[in-house]
Amino acid sequence: MSLVLRPEVPARFAARVTQTAAVGVAKALWGFGVEARIKWPNDLLVDGRKVCGILAESSAGNAPAGRPDFVVLGVGLNANLDPADLDVVGREVATVRSVLGHDADLVELLRAILSNLGFELGRIRGFAAILDDWRALNCTLGNFVRLERFGKVLEGRAADLTPEGALLLKTSGGTVEVFEGEVEHLRQESR
Repeated sequence: MSLVLRPEVPARFAARVTQTAAVGVAKALWGFGVEARIKWPNDLLVDGRKVCGILAESSAGNAPAGRPDFVVLGVGLNANLDPADLDVVGREVATVRSVLGHDADLVELLRAILSNLGFELGRIRGFAAILDDWRALNCTLGNFVRLERFGKVLEGRAADLTPEGALLLKTSGGTVEVFEGEVEHLRQESR
């Protein structure tokens, strides 16, 4: 689903929407018995398998000074499908159906997601509390990861988040602050 949001927040808060939404959707899934964990910054996993991806893009073209015009929030949730139906090559995926063993009521699932998104987005100014919830729901921090940044591959231990949600990566060359990138979790022996 895609939602067009018109948040009454400063433009600098627009980057917080993705992680805030990840918390909201994860909490909604937990309410259905799907123990989703957040992989930095925007994927939800169940037992290491992707069940949901979240993206947000903002525009400030016509907005009053300092506010985003709108934010489009996309939530791609694998719901009442079998993983094989998704035809994803090279990685395992999960679906709500495969986790629960039966279909979910999509109207109830949507209601829970929208309710949780509304609550979490209403707290976006108090981002520290959202980041605390993100940390409690994450599966990235403490793990060894690999990611690409500016054409370079970085490996290290995902140590923590900054107050704005950037990943602090402890590498052999020191701690690096990462604002975006696709994280790959590494097994302990592969580092």
